[in-house]
Amino acid sequence: MIGNLAGNSFKGSVQHHPVPLQESIRVHRHVDAFTDFHPKVLLCRRLLFPGLGHYGGPVLDVFFDHLLARSWDSFSNEPLETFARQAYTLLKKGSALAPWPFSALLPRMLEANFLLRDRSEEGWRSSVRRMSAEFRSPFAASASMDTIDDNRLAIVDAFEEFFPALIEEMHRFNDALEGRASGPDREPLSAAQSPAKTRETD
Repeated sequence: MIGNLAGNSFKGSVQHHPVPLQESIRVHRHVDAFTDFHPKVLLCRRLLFPGLGHYGGPVLDVFFDHLLARSWDSFSNEPLETFARQAYTLLKKGSALAPWPFSALLPRMLEANFLLRDRSEEGWRSSVRRMSAEFRSPFAASASMDTIDDNRLAIVDAFEEFFPALIEEMHRFNDALEGRASGPDREPLSAAQSPAKTRETD
């Protein structure tokens, strides 16, 4: 689970890490690659770029987290609260493997119940304000949220097409990792295998 969430903090080859960590880093990298080049994500970034520039990507990540948490029951039979508890347990168990600076952020993330925090409207807006304050070059949080609001319907439509495609892609990817054949009777992804994409920030 550490690799799924903190994958950006692991640089270069993963071969020297324990096998479960190697696999979770590969999951993270595959999620990133699929997301970055999906047509609907590219559309959203084009919508946000005039108002947000290169900050559009991080702000879109926050809003996607909000949309996922809000519509979680459409994608999983397991309540988000249950998934979050399982994920937090895995993160605590693997915390010794976490690289800096993620290792310093993790306790604050767990304390803030980060997988549930962005579900509310105020929650994701608070995350954008916090992220703006922590960037080396702070951006205008209120203007960025206005840009999201101006394009909300298009972004929601894009997410609703993108995320099911991501789930299907990650089923194929995990099947390949584990040597299974894909098929309609496969088990749901566990917390450690989930494509749920969160940010390396508190």
